[in-house]
Amino acid sequence: MFKKCFFPAMVLWMSVFSSMAWADEHPPSCPFRIGGTVTINGVQLTNETDEGYIFTVTDHDGNLFPSGNYKSEDTDGLNDSDFYNITTDIYNENSQQKSAEEENAPPGVATTGQKVLLHIYKDSKELNILFHVEHHKDENKEDKLEKVLGAEITLGKCWHNKTIDIIGITDMRLSISALKSLTGQFDSDGDLSACDINGDQRIGMEEAIFLLRKLAINR
Repeated sequence: MFKKCFFPAMVLWMSVFSSMAWADEHPPSCPFRIGGTVTINGVQLTNETDEGYIFTVTDHDGNLFPSGNYKSEDTDGLNDSDFYNITTDIYNENSQQKSAEEENAPPGVATTGQKVLLHIYKDSKELNILFHVEHHKDENKEDKLEKVLGAEITLGKCWHNKTIDIIGITDMRLSISALKSLTGQFDSDGDLSACDINGDQRIGMEEAIFLLRKLAINR
């Protein structure tokens, strides 16, 4: 009788132990998705001009987020709507949303409210993201656009989607041209629209401050 019970009990114990080990390696999570258009040097990419482009979301150390389902990157180009799409697993304990400040999320796992970075690569070379445009809904459920300097975004809640358009440049020399144009060193004949941060159709002080910061970071 003991032998008959021992073997099923061992199988059950091993199954529970394996499940516990898998849970430790893969903490409970659910997806948060971002996507949007991509404009490089003032020209919007399409799914016919996206060859060689990769889009990722990382922490501030440049690490992708560990996940059993998603890798917080888009390596297959833009979709039929000419959008990139990145899915990041958000830590989800007992189906409750946890903020970045809470300490019960395992190290390295993405959390709601966490500040992360967008990246664009073209043929393995990282491009510069000048700013991004976040789409929000106002109280009348109308689409509201918010232009944000740089590549830092905030992760949202589980099962939510967010539209974030990316504006970048391939060469920081465009920024230098913008600064020279601003200071009157010469009148640039090039297209500096990609450097127009606040959308006022000119290169002004806001652009100068931001571009100087970008140049300092890239030195």
